[in-house]
Amino acid sequence: MHLHGLLPLLRTTEEYQQLRSQLAGAQSTHEVGLLDPAIPYVLASLQQDLGSTICLVVADPEQASALRNELARWVPPDVEVRGLPEPDFPYADIDGPSSPSMMARAQLASYLSLRSANGTGLILVSSVLAMIGAMRPPEDIAQTTVELKRGDSVRTTDLLARLERMGYERVEFVTRSGEMSNRGGIVDVFSPAHEEPFRIEFFGDQIDSIRFFDPDSQRTSSVANQVLATANSAEGESASILDYLPVDSVVALHDPQSLRLRSLRLHAELAEYGSAVRPSSETDHAIGSYLSWSEIESQLASMRRLIILPWQEQDDAERQALFTPAASYVQRIPELTDAISEALARRERVILISLQAGRLQELLEEYGLQVPTITDVEDVPPPGSLSLLQGSVSRGWALRGGVRLISDLELFGFVKQERRTSRTRPRPTTVSLSINPGDLVAHVDHGIGRFVGLTTLCTGDIEHEYLEITYLGGDTLYVPTDQIHRVTRYIGGGDHAPTLSRLGSGEWESAKQRVRQSTRTLARELIELYARRQLAEGHSFPPDTVWQGEMEAAFPYVETPDQFEAIEAVKHDMESARPMDRLICGDVGYGKTEIALRAAFKAVMGGKQVAVLAPTTVLAQQHFATFTERLGPFPVRVEVLSRFSPPEREPDILAGLASGAVDICIGTHRLLQKDIAFNDLGLLVVDEEQRFGVLQKESLKSLRTGLDTLTLSATPIPRTLHMSLTGIRDMCTMETPPEERLAVRTHVGPYDSALVRQAIIREIERNGQVFFIHNRIETIGAVINELRTLIPEARFAVAHGRM
Repeated sequence: MHLHGLLPLLRTTEEYQQLRSQLAGAQSTHEVGLLDPAIPYVLASLQQDLGSTICLVVADPEQASALRNELARWVPPDVEVRGLPEPDFPYADIDGPSSPSMMARAQLASYLSLRSANGTGLILVSSVLAMIGAMRPPEDIAQTTVELKRGDSVRTTDLLARLERMGYERVEFVTRSGEMSNRGGIVDVFSPAHEEPFRIEFFGDQIDSIRFFDPDSQRTSSVANQVLATANSAEGESASILDYLPVDSVVALHDPQSLRLRSLRLHAELAEYGSAVRPSSETDHAIGSYLSWSEIESQLASMRRLIILPWQEQDDAERQALFTPAASYVQRIPELTDAISEALARRERVILISLQAGRLQELLEEYGLQVPTITDVEDVPPPGSLSLLQGSVSRGWALRGGVRLISDLELFGFVKQERRTSRTRPRPTTVSLSINPGDLVAHVDHGIGRFVGLTTLCTGDIEHEYLEITYLGGDTLYVPTDQIHRVTRYIGGGDHAPTLSRLGSGEWESAKQRVRQSTRTLARELIELYARRQLAEGHSFPPDTVWQGEMEAAFPYVETPDQFEAIEAVKHDMESARPMDRLICGDVGYGKTEIALRAAFKAVMGGKQVAVLAPTTVLAQQHFATFTERLGPFPVRVEVLSRFSPPEREPDILAGLASGAVDICIGTHRLLQKDIAFNDLGLLVVDEEQRFGVLQKESLKSLRTGLDTLTLSATPIPRTLHMSLTGIRDMCTMETPPEERLAVRTHVGPYDSALVRQAIIREIERNGQVFFIHNRIETIGAVINELRTLIPEARFAVAHGRM
């Protein structure tokens, strides 16, 4: 989605012209009150008009991430928007300088220090935590950067010696940033300037080739003609990101008072943890990895600054503000069409931005409004025009002078997240070799051997890398690294290690022949099984309806690729005449419930009833709340049966199930009792099948006869998993975590009250929640009292098994 066509409209306003002229001078400062959703619009226009780098500083990392995404929609294609990654706090700094966040900061520093002044425009977004993180001075990076090009002449020993002086660690295999290795005429380097390590092959003293490779599989991912090796040492971190910006940069400070308060809180946390941050009374300098806010402000004194003050509603009462919030039209489509018609009559420009643009177009046309085709705003729209865009912005606004921007928040009451393209390399689709010296391996042609390691051999004057594998009788096989796909780690069953194969004998070929015969026998049995399943009669559901599309579009999160594949597989099964029996396997929070909800709605749209079986009353209530909220706008009756259900409502629910008035019933084991009778059950959803006992399984067998069955599980029982893996049941695995989901970080150590306080405070500051697990009910009261004393600013609640 492109919105830069709207930038010229801002330049016609008197307030913006005054802002631009005041920021044109060196060391200038200007204050402006801005509506938060309008900040990206203003900064994108300033970057174009001033031609300068702009650095936006906000308080929270979450706010910085959101504004970075918004800015990317407003800038022209020749402007780059980047975010400054936050450094790890000491208690979370497990990997030290090689942690992903520190690597990302080093990569950005290398990019900025070596960036050409005549390159593309740049807008940098930073949180306070990212801003106070100390960095190496840019002159150090420039002086300690080695540029390597294909065809250059350089001695291998000289290159290794220089890398060692730059802080690189020599290892056998390169896996992390800051490591290097050397095998003959091959040098591997993992530079902080790149996301992947690179491999340099020498022909004598000349660089013959440069290739990036995957550190896990050691396989080539891409070929390069030029790479950079930057210093890996963490010493000398006394500079800030401001030292990397051009002298004519503009620094935009969002609510300076909140920035200073956030910095004070962060330094208080550092001090509580007992880090090496000791402010000096003379320089107010935070010795260590973090700078004080006073140091940041002293640097800002010599730069152009834009002070962005929070927009206040009273601004409209005192004077007409440049931007005002857009009015809400949630469930008020007639009022929306009237407002658009009136705005167009006043020659205003109206822009509708929605990730449900197609649905919105249909709704507006139903009420008689002529809506144009979905497009981008790359040129200035004419006065009195209506534009419809497929995309997303956080909130809408109205610009004094005749521009109205309306978002999903004003249209539908929520903003669906938009999928972002990642700069990191995609998840590898091949299986990593992951073998170590001494491991058993299997070569497709020569059988089982023992992996010795990587070695370099000369053929003529050319050196190549080989995998060295030993076999029975001491024979050795050398496999070129470009044939690594023919070698796999040996994974076998049984209690005893296999016998090594003998090179040159027919033992391995005979074993493969026996396996082929067994495979044919198994395949024949599976074919017969599938044939019997295909003959079974089931209900063929119709294709998706318009309402199905509307319901799915209301999902406020971004579907993962695995989730998309699972949804399509389930729909294909339901539209088939063969009864569905599919297992959805995925971790908690990976979106299994959303798949079940869409399948249930499709079944109801096909005229069938749905039963959702949950193992606990709590889970049943959670599903009931989710289904009720998502299906509320549609004529679908959802009920729940559990011990939490009011007894006086049970007869009405049972009658609704028997008559067909209840479309979806969510319940626990109560659904398996004999008094439950469905009018026309078409889909059974079982959540966590392993939580049901043998008697319940027998009831399920009678219940699911001829039904489409969907099973959800994070940990399927071995029998269910085996049936899925052998093809008796269909299975979808969901391995991709949702966007923004962070990996679990575990710290093991003795109890430390300062560490506990820091972890809890950090979570509270991001508006999160904390579970503190204690192992004895008898002493839980003493623990909660200790925590209340330790963190008086937190609110506590107690829960345990006897409640």
